[in-house]
Order: sequence, then C-alpha cells, then structure tokens
Amino acid sequence: MHKKPKRGGKELSESELEFFDNFVNGLGAASGEPPRLLDFMVEMRSSDHIDDKLMFEIERQVANSTLLLSDESIGGGMDYLPEDIVEAAGGPPDSMLPYGTTPLKELDVLLSSANTNIQGGTEISASITATVSRVIAGLLQSRG
Repeated sequence: MHKKPKRGGKELSESELEFFDNFVNGLGAASGEPPRLLDFMVEMRSSDHIDDKLMFEIERQVANSTLLLSDESIGGGMDYLPEDIVEAAGGPPDSMLPYGTTPLKELDVLLSSANTNIQGGTEISASITATVSRVIAGLLQSRG
C-alpha cells in the first residue's frame, strides 16, 4: 500500500499522485511488461521521429517525475518506481562487477536531465551511491 505523498506538508491529491505514477509507469509499459522505463527512454533517444528539443523535454519531465515519485519527504518512495529503475539503482550483482552496469548508465543519463531543484528520495540516493561505490571498487579490483 502506497503512503500518500505530501507537498508543503499537505498530501498530494489522488489525481496528482495518479498522474505521476501513470506517467512514469505508463511510459515504461510501452516497452513491455513489466514496465521498463529505461528501455523506453533508450528507444525514444534512438527514434528519428522526435526532434532533439522535444526529446530533451520528454526526458526532463520523466526524470523530474521519477525523482518526485522517489522522494520520501513528500510521501513517495522506491515502491512507486518501475522495477527497472529500482534494479538499476541497486546495480548488478557483485559477480558482474565492474561490468553489467548498462542500466546504471541509462539511469544516470535519465536523471542528469532533471531540473537541478528537484531531488530524489533518500533511499534511491543511498542506493545509487552504494552502487557507484561497488562499481568503482570492482574497477579498482579488476586493475589489480
């Protein structure tokens, strides 16, 4: 069961929550079931039918929505995010390090297009930080 997100101490309305949830998860569903938002974003970036300006705007809105949905301070959290976002933030199993980081790279591409005044939640931020640390350690270990 989702907690109700809040904005400025007030709960988000059902329609606001539903919009962000449907927006992020709906786009991911375009790539299959379960929703794969990162796959959708890769497909969109490779499309010849979307100009760069529109692509940047779509990517920015998806990144902003993803960060808002992950933010526990407004009642969001990791449980609102598509599975592939959560998996990418958690990184590959140690046995695949330092390789197998493509989903993490795609998550980086997506989130770096977000507005700088929007922050993600504590859990996703901690998960990404731990994953990057594991990837760096794996790279250093592989170099001997």
